[in-house]
Amino acid sequence: MFPFGGAIYEVIRGFSSSSQPVKDEYLDAEYDTAERYANVDLFSKVVEGLTSVDGATAGTGSAHHWALVVHFEDDSYRLLEGNVNDDGYLHAYYRKHRGDGLTRLRALGRVRVSPSGLREIARLNRLNGSKYDLVDNNCQDWAVQAAKDISAEVGRAAAAVPRIAPVLSAARSVALGATFGPSAALLGLGYRR
Repeated sequence: MFPFGGAIYEVIRGFSSSSQPVKDEYLDAEYDTAERYANVDLFSKVVEGLTSVDGATAGTGSAHHWALVVHFEDDSYRLLEGNVNDDGYLHAYYRKHRGDGLTRLRALGRVRVSPSGLREIARLNRLNGSKYDLVDNNCQDWAVQAAKDISAEVGRAAAAVPRIAPVLSAARSVALGATFGPSAALLGLGYRR
């Protein structure tokens, strides 16, 4: 559950979960240290149902979970993502996975990197272990930080992708309006790109 200006919301998640601190059980073992070229893509999965604790809908539409999928020239894949579970903290996930079940949003760039280097990027992401917030510290922020850690070019491309669905900012604005009055809701506090 996540507090928004006096209202509490719960996100219905369709991804794996984790617990704090970063544990190797969420990071596949990686023995491949050979650097080679790879394409880095941003993938997403729709997360339906931003709901309040009592089950009332807090808006319409959906949010998007983000993950990075790296496709190496030898046709191997790695998936990096930040996830949250009931403990309320972001955690790194690193898998030998090509992103089945996810939708490709955008190509972010081509880099020279090793799979073991990617695992370290996921493991050392500065957002690991930070308190999750649906709008201000989420899987999208984690993915952008991982992209920046892969390369400046990939980081710029990821940072340019519009973030947080407007429905989330509307839900937060409604919650802020209930707490701080109508002006907060009209200002749309909590929305950022």
